[in-house]
Amino acid sequence: MKREIKIIKDFPMANVCDIEIEEKEIPIISFSPSPKGGPECLWFYFKVKSKGIKKLKLILKNTGNMLGGDRPENLRPVIKFEKKDWERLSKPELIEFEDGRKHVSWNVNIMSEKFEIAFCYPYGKKEIDEIIKESKGYWKKDVIGISQEEREMIRLSNSYGDIKKKGVYLMARQHSGETPGSWVLDGFLRYLSKINYKNLIVWAVPLSNIDGIENGYYGKDNFPYDLNRAWGFPPMRHETLVIQRDIMRWKERCIPFLAIDFHAPGACEIDGAYFFITPFEKDKKMYKIEKEMTEKIAKKVGKYMSENYIRSINYKSRWETPHFSDFIRNNIKIPSLSMETPYCICRNCLMKKEDYKKIGKKIALGIIEEIEKYGT
Repeated sequence: MKREIKIIKDFPMANVCDIEIEEKEIPIISFSPSPKGGPECLWFYFKVKSKGIKKLKLILKNTGNMLGGDRPENLRPVIKFEKKDWERLSKPELIEFEDGRKHVSWNVNIMSEKFEIAFCYPYGKKEIDEIIKESKGYWKKDVIGISQEEREMIRLSNSYGDIKKKGVYLMARQHSGETPGSWVLDGFLRYLSKINYKNLIVWAVPLSNIDGIENGYYGKDNFPYDLNRAWGFPPMRHETLVIQRDIMRWKERCIPFLAIDFHAPGACEIDGAYFFITPFEKDKKMYKIEKEMTEKIAKKVGKYMSENYIRSINYKSRWETPHFSDFIRNNIKIPSLSMETPYCICRNCLMKKEDYKKIGKKIALGIIEEIEKYGT
C-alpha cells in the first residue's frame, strides 16, 4: 500500500505552520504553532489524514518561542483518533542543537487513518451547545452582540435577574487559545445545572474572544489589542464594549457578589492552578476581601492548587490599559478573581478534561457555601 500523509488546517480553531514531512521508515511530521499576529505563539491544532502509516514521529519546533516554553520537557499535547476521546501524549524527547535551540518529539502509534493533534483539549461552540442541551433549560443562551468580525457573542444565564439574589459574572477565553479556562468554567456551569441551583444569578460569556477562537489564534497580546487589556473607557475592542454593557445590565438585576475570569498560564507551567488578585499596595481593603475568597475556594479545589495560589500581577505588560478585573473593581465595586489553570500538569496530576471540570465544580461549591452561609 502506498503511504500518504496530509496535514489539514482549514477548519475552526486550527493553527499550524512551518510544516515538514519526511518520508522515512517512521515518517516525521515537524511543525510550529503560528503566532497569527501575536508577539508569541502557543496554541496549535491540526488534523492528519494518513494511509499505510502505523507509526510516526511528531516534532514541535523551537519551543523557546512559545509563551513560557522554557521547560519543554513538561509539554503534553493531546491527540484524538477516530471513535476515541482525546488523550495526552507521553513525556517528550528533547532535541537540543549546538546553537541552543530546542525541539521536542513524540513517537506515536497510529490508531486510525484520520486523527487530530492539539496543544490542549479544544473547546468551542459545540461544547457550549452540549452544556445548554444537557442542562434541560437551566441555561439560557442569548446573543449580546457581535465581534469585530461579525460573529455572534454568546452569553449564558440561569436567570434574567432577581434583585434579592446575589450574582456572579464569569468570563473565559479572552486569550483565545487558553482552553483550560473553558473546561474549568464548563465544570462550574454543569454542576449548577446538575443540582438545579436557584439561589445565585449567574451570567457567563464562555467564548469572549470568539474571532480568535475560530481563527485559531493564541490570542494573548494579539494586535491590534489584547482583549483583556481593552477594558478602559472608551473600550479598545468592540467585544469589550458589548460585555461591559452586559455587565451593567447584570448589575441592575441582582446583588453583585463576585466576578471570575478564567485563563491558562505559560505553556510549561506545572505547579498548579492559582489566582491573581488585586495588589495589596493598590487597594488594601479589596486585597483582603479577594484573599479571603481565594483561600476559601482554594481549600475546596485542593490538590490542583499551587502552593503559591494567591498572586498579584508583577510581570511587565505590553499594555497599560485596564483589564477585566480592573473594570469590575472600579465600576461594580466587588471582588474579581483571575484564575490560571495549567495546560498539561497540575502538580502531580496529568490533566484530563474531567480534572478541569472537577476544579470548576469545586469552585461552584465554594461559592455556594458562601452564599448559603450569609443567605441570599
